Amino acid sequence: MDYGVKPEDYDAVAQALLWTLAQGLGDAFDADTESAWTEAYTLLASTMIDAANY
Repeated sequence: MDYGVKPEDYDAVAQALLWTLAQGLGDAFDADTESAWTEAYTLLASTMIDAANY
């Protein structure tokens, strides 16, 4: 099933997610937190991209 999501769409979602977290967490959104969220999202997005290409 094709949902119309392109691999490059995940970059926009990542940017929106990180921005939203930064706004919501304020000072608690430090470099370590950003790095952890980036790593988690990258794993999720790459898994979804790979599954869509299966």
